[in-house]
Amino acid sequence: MCASSIGSEKGFVNVYDSLFHDVIFNDLKQQVQNIVSDDFKDISVVSVQQQLNGYDCGDFAIAFATTLVYTLDTNIPPQFDVPRMRVHLSTCLKGGLISHFPLAS
Repeated sequence: MCASSIGSEKGFVNVYDSLFHDVIFNDLKQQVQNIVSDDFKDISVVSVQQQLNGYDCGDFAIAFATTLVYTLDTNIPPQFDVPRMRVHLSTCLKGGLISHFPLAS
């Protein structure tokens, strides 16, 4: 899960979650509220590609964050190339530079 206020009004946070589509659990809301502090108003769940297992969440969260940082656009690409995501992340970490994640053809 990735949370971001890029492109949002003050106090509003977008959540990009590849595991739970359209679900905001109370503990998640509390964590976001603690980070945003007194300015917190609400959370919006952005529809994103869903992972097909229980262990790719970190790859997706980093891919979402990378896309947000490089594009400053809240519209996440519809489909990452999942089989290449982990290798891409490993290459980025070894090289010391995170770059756009590969997209599916």
